[in-house]
Amino acid sequence: MESKKWLIKMKNKSGAEYSGRTCGTCHPAFNWKKMAWGLVVFVLLQLLWPGSGFHAAPLDGQAEPISDIALQKSIVQLKVYPVSRNYLYPWSKRPGQPLTVFGIVVPHKRVLVRAEDVRSAVLMQARKYSSYELAEAKVEHLDMESNLALVTIDQPGFFDDLLALPAGPDLAVGATAVAVKLDSVFQAYREDVRIQRQKVVADFGFTHLPVQVCQGDADFASGGLIIAGHTLRGMVAYAKSGTMEILPVSVMNEYRKRALVGQPAFASAGFYLGSMIDPARREYYQMPANLSGALVKRVLPGTSAWNVLQKNDVLLAIDGKLVDNAGYIGDAQTGQKLPALMHFVKGGSSLRHPGDVLQLQVLRKGQQQTLEMTLKAYRGGAERIPWLLNEEPPYLLEGGFLFLELSLPLLRQVYGSDWKGRNPELSMIFNSRQFYTKPGQDRIVILAQVFPDPVTRGFEGFRMQPVRLVNGKAPFNLTRMRKIIADQVSAGQAFLHLELSGGQQIVVDLQNRDQINQRIKERYAIPANDT
Repeated sequence: MESKKWLIKMKNKSGAEYSGRTCGTCHPAFNWKKMAWGLVVFVLLQLLWPGSGFHAAPLDGQAEPISDIALQKSIVQLKVYPVSRNYLYPWSKRPGQPLTVFGIVVPHKRVLVRAEDVRSAVLMQARKYSSYELAEAKVEHLDMESNLALVTIDQPGFFDDLLALPAGPDLAVGATAVAVKLDSVFQAYREDVRIQRQKVVADFGFTHLPVQVCQGDADFASGGLIIAGHTLRGMVAYAKSGTMEILPVSVMNEYRKRALVGQPAFASAGFYLGSMIDPARREYYQMPANLSGALVKRVLPGTSAWNVLQKNDVLLAIDGKLVDNAGYIGDAQTGQKLPALMHFVKGGSSLRHPGDVLQLQVLRKGQQQTLEMTLKAYRGGAERIPWLLNEEPPYLLEGGFLFLELSLPLLRQVYGSDWKGRNPELSMIFNSRQFYTKPGQDRIVILAQVFPDPVTRGFEGFRMQPVRLVNGKAPFNLTRMRKIIADQVSAGQAFLHLELSGGQQIVVDLQNRDQINQRIKERYAIPANDT
């Protein structure tokens, strides 16, 4: 969006307005002396009588937009060189595709970026508007739950001519703002946007945060700022096909302030609700007609609700705010709000933190109870089949058979975005067994790949199949499966017997185990340490 043009508007003898850009070249009768006197009068009238007919104004009558130089001073360009992970062959790594992203300058000489852009970085180089010199950048703090990270740049003087934009209040639904992105030479592109609605997301974990949704014409996939007047109101967290999700400035500031002191910024509620509109369901759960509430369908280990709420509780109220039968709480500012967001907003712009306590009213087996829930940041423990892998996954190679623990990144790598349609069995397992119902360490062990070799002849087509039994015992996880094999070897057993989910059976030679494993590893360049 171009900057608004400021024009001097004056009237000619006939009363018609013309622009102050007019010059003698286009109007031969133009009188320079009259123009000079006119400018003197204009200046005097502006000083003595601001409401005079001689005025300077933007074309649309709105306030002057933020300047390009102010935007350039608030943005740092990051060249990110990631390592590409291979979830099917975890020992294999290669350089990933470099990407360029833009970070936002924040107080205390830090740069705020999306965590997903830098989580796999092995090298980052920063550049600012005033120099072509590249400075080394490092991730200081990263939180995938909120998808935010703080980056530091240690080069002396790097931040001397940079300036963090002042933060304004969060935008309300219906408000207008300007989405801004900078190109590789720090030229600003601007686009007017209007906040259409708010929603709650937990894209990378179990911490639900509010985002604001708007539409845009340009591609903001590499990020961008949301500006209103001269203040920062948010950042583009996600953009695809013209739709943008904006992370409000209050979330950005809260993450930054608490990350600087090493504290988690946000809590994870950890429960899922279902409606109580159906009369039969209300009667089954002994719900009086004068009460409203929502059914607790699942409570996740490792979250705030664990050991507080129970499955099949009916949640009636949170801190005195009633939950309706559809699972929403009435909110005067934003309209209906999901109870899962009560862990975030205390009231107005006041935010909750881990350690805060919420009072819950529930109906449990027909009896009303008041419970206290202490908010906690999520640190893992809810997933049997991980949504995201932050570390190199374990693997086990035995007799030419490669075993892995099932994860969503593995499914996406092997089958692509349509993984549910391409492997219905694993899709069903994912849907039914993704989450723990109580704290656990069991995983879904699968036979991921068979390496061609004389000892694996006839099994080459086996791939991505769950392992049901190992010598008659459930494998539990790769650590347990490794122990089963070690016990068999120590006991002098000649074979290992495997049964897959489809009933297929595999017998692995343990008598020549060392020679077979060494041959496979050398042939396929697999590291000796398969832990």
